[in-house]
Amino acid sequence: MKTGFLLAAASLLFLSACASSYQEVAMSEPGAALTIHRSEGGGLVKDAPMQNFQIVDNDQCENVQKLAGFSFDRDYAATRRIAAGKPISFLAHSAESYTGGDLGFGPIVAFNYCWSLATFTPVDGRSYVMRHIGDPARPDSCTFVVVDETTGEAPADLEIRQQFACPDK
Repeated sequence: MKTGFLLAAASLLFLSACASSYQEVAMSEPGAALTIHRSEGGGLVKDAPMQNFQIVDNDQCENVQKLAGFSFDRDYAATRRIAAGKPISFLAHSAESYTGGDLGFGPIVAFNYCWSLATFTPVDGRSYVMRHIGDPARPDSCTFVVVDETTGEAPADLEIRQQFACPDK
């Protein structure tokens, strides 16, 4: 059990280590508030998953910047000030543990992993809420939920790519 947990934690730490920390947009610049919530239910990431959220410059995963990371036992939300008026791409990775049976010497603990990429253009002064959740229509993948708190709807230009993987470099 501990080995599986350590492997999942190591994979998220490795990905985080390759990223620089996100530098929030200055209050004097056009910006929007983004509150990222750790997923707490449904599908592949139902049981308090470890999650990592990053900003990338493009679908080639260039200039990776860590926005937020959540583990099994701490933090449930993080708010960041992001640039407005230009498309921003968000990469999320979730890892969920589950028990996959018993070999006679104890339960098998395994992990499901899923990645997604979302891109939208934040509007200056708006507030957004983001989650990375299991997709009920596709039990083998995750998706983003992004809501503009002003309208209560997803941004009009929101594009989501499920089962996304950064290209090998």
